[in-house]
Amino acid sequence: MMPTLEKPYADLFLKKVDLLVRQSFQREIVLRSKQEPARIRLCIQIAHERLSKKLSLPKLSMEKLPLPIKQYEGLLEQFRQELAPYLKKYEDQERDKNLSKETIYKLCDKMKIHSKINYFIQALEESHKRYPHVYDRKGLVAGIFIVMLLYLRGEQNINREDKEEILFILGIDHMKKKELKYWINFVKEDNDKYKWIDSIFEKINESMEIDTAMEIKPQRQAVSGVGMMIHPQIDFYGDKHYSEYLKWKKSILEKISLIKESMNRINE
Repeated sequence: MMPTLEKPYADLFLKKVDLLVRQSFQREIVLRSKQEPARIRLCIQIAHERLSKKLSLPKLSMEKLPLPIKQYEGLLEQFRQELAPYLKKYEDQERDKNLSKETIYKLCDKMKIHSKINYFIQALEESHKRYPHVYDRKGLVAGIFIVMLLYLRGEQNINREDKEEILFILGIDHMKKKELKYWINFVKEDNDKYKWIDSIFEKINESMEIDTAMEIKPQRQAVSGVGMMIHPQIDFYGDKHYSEYLKWKKSILEKISLIKESMNRINE
């Protein structure tokens, strides 16, 4: 059935099958040696049941099953029951990720920091990798958002009105002060240790400075005799040679510094 699916759909379907197969082993669903060839086929059918409506999948053929139909159906029911809790947890996590991203836009809009959305989106995506098993995703997002908001404002504490707005938009306005404090401290301590939020600010700020330098037109670049034509010599969309990239970035930042110094002299 795979050739009939467009590539993104095929990738999503295969990913689901792979997750189910691995989970079936982790949950120690034991099959006899003669039944083992049916494991993948059973996971394919369960993945099809979960995704057929979402992806408009073609009907799954029940011909050429690896086992007699009654034996196959018995195992299928066993797999459904064994894998159901995992599937629900996994799908809830995926839904929370998408919900969180939409919520970040609402939060940035409410706090009037539209231009800083990229910082928060990047932090959100990084948090999914750093904390895949966090039990309260919304509490975590609240902690991340507040820590980054305070960072941007140069403040130590968030005012009551903003705190209530953030919790309301996240749908956790019932959260107790002690619990919110836990998530804020959780994020702060992790950032103090690994500097992952600081790194996001640094990377985006550097990228913005480089983009600004790239946009300077040639006729405006001859300031105080400084030649500032900036052209990247590395194909960043191909194989990256990291050491070359670092040298290139350093040279760009040096040129940006020269531009700033020259402009300051002109303004004086």
